[in-house]
Amino acid sequence: MNPSTNYTVTENKPIKVWAITLCAIALAGWAGLHFITCKVIVGRPPIWPEGLWGEYLLAYIFGILLLLADFALLVQRYVKFFLALSGLGVLLWAATRNLYQLVSTMDFGIALVHTNKAISTGFGLLFLAHIAKDKTKGIGFIKEVTKPTFLLTNIFIGLFFLISGVQHFFYVDFIKILIPSWIPFSTFWVYVSGVFLLAGGLSLLTGIQRKRGALLSGWMILSWVFLVHLPRVIRAVSDLNEWTSLFEASFVSGILFLMATVVGEG
Repeated sequence: MNPSTNYTVTENKPIKVWAITLCAIALAGWAGLHFITCKVIVGRPPIWPEGLWGEYLLAYIFGILLLLADFALLVQRYVKFFLALSGLGVLLWAATRNLYQLVSTMDFGIALVHTNKAISTGFGLLFLAHIAKDKTKGIGFIKEVTKPTFLLTNIFIGLFFLISGVQHFFYVDFIKILIPSWIPFSTFWVYVSGVFLLAGGLSLLTGIQRKRGALLSGWMILSWVFLVHLPRVIRAVSDLNEWTSLFEASFVSGILFLMATVVGEG
């Protein structure tokens, strides 16, 4: 049964606090990368169009917006406004351009991955805007406007997982190099993670065991933060891609944990 917009959020405080913390870490990390690199990082948009002015300006705008969203999330003031604005920004600047590049090149490798990440990040931010606690008066309309994003986040993260799971079987040699050398049987773990991604994606898309699927997928992605992404960052501290991947994994795991607190689909 597919999830609908008719749902409630359970008061699972430990999970919600942990999830919000993971999302806050990602927002702060993304913001910092924008200031350090002077490039738009969040959503992995294509390279800046040649001859177009304003790259530094847009990078700083995104950085400030993400920093404000992060601060708002922590103090629970204007959080819906800044998160919704951040989500729309990612969808408009990163997702649409990645989608155009995907259609233009028919690249079902990196271009497809970046498109999935941009769409999932954008709708994840909008879903976070809907579900996050906000003490500000007068912006309740944002909660209603963003309510359908629970369904959309299920769909797009589900598709992301489903496609990524399939890619694990087609790009084994590439994915193997992402696994730290101290972890044995790398090929085996590529296939196992591919199966888990497929299972998680199907759960989110169909609604079958959706809550459990979101929770287990969240733990899986979180384990990658510590087993894969953090060691790779430590080994290559100046590599922008590794830092970006670390914060993406932190954000997605947080969103999945929040999705697991939602009940009443149907």
